[in-house]
Amino acid sequence: MRRRLLAVPMMLFCLLCACGGGKTEPIQAPVDYRAALLRAGGCRFRAEGRAEQGDRICEFALDCLCRADGSAQVTVLEPESVAGVTAAVDGGSGALVYDGVRVSLGLTEDLRLAPLAAPATVLAGWLEGDIVSAGEEDNALCAVFELEPGQDPLSVYTWFAAGEPVRAELVRGGAVRASLRLTDFQWIHGGYNETAEENLG
Repeated sequence: MRRRLLAVPMMLFCLLCACGGGKTEPIQAPVDYRAALLRAGGCRFRAEGRAEQGDRICEFALDCLCRADGSAQVTVLEPESVAGVTAAVDGGSGALVYDGVRVSLGLTEDLRLAPLAAPATVLAGWLEGDIVSAGEEDNALCAVFELEPGQDPLSVYTWFAAGEPVRAELVRGGAVRASLRLTDFQWIHGGYNETAEENLG
């Protein structure tokens, strides 16, 4: 009888050990991505998107260089009327520096959501936002990074496929304020580890 009683906890222990060797929890994926971003020193990508700007919708395409220190540099690809303009973006203050002149990013009151600031705001979410959820959606892994927590948080939704971010949305007040399609992704210094890539799908 004593041997049977001892067998039950041993079986439970074995089952728990077996569970521990399974697939990594989805919430671990954005944690690994953040670590990889820091190791690589940042990343580069093309962002095509649209954003609210006052009572207008602005469509744009940008070449984005995002560094692990939180700074970003964007070059406008579209619209053609301002193509080629390159600026350093401070996502925290909502301002850009172009030819040494510091100027406002747009007409919107929420400067972090202005078109040129959007990539820096996405970067801020990846680097310092609270990771509030992660799970499978539309054959990709969707992670939510929350900036400015409170009653009206600014959330950075990011979809990952094959280990790379492919789409991002800036959400405030339950509404999508800016949407970006991310392509041509590359690490600044390479070195993205295989474990993190597997976790991100």
